[in-house]
Amino acid sequence: MSTQDEIVLRPAKAEDLVRIGEIDVASFVQPWAAKSFASVLVDEKYLLLVAEKNQVVCGFGAAYT
Repeated sequence: MSTQDEIVLRPAKAEDLVRIGEIDVASFVQPWAAKSFASVLVDEKYLLLVAEKNQVVCGFGAAYT
């Protein structure tokens, strides 16, 4: 597998929120409000990760810790 094919998981950043919202709207009938992801991003009880392929966010996941 080349490095271009690898998917990288990393903590989400504020600049990822637009893409996270786009993925959420495309994936779910009842997506979260955009402000919900912004609040999760700064809440220490949550872990918000993004998946990147070729430096493009292609997925995300959130967990309550």
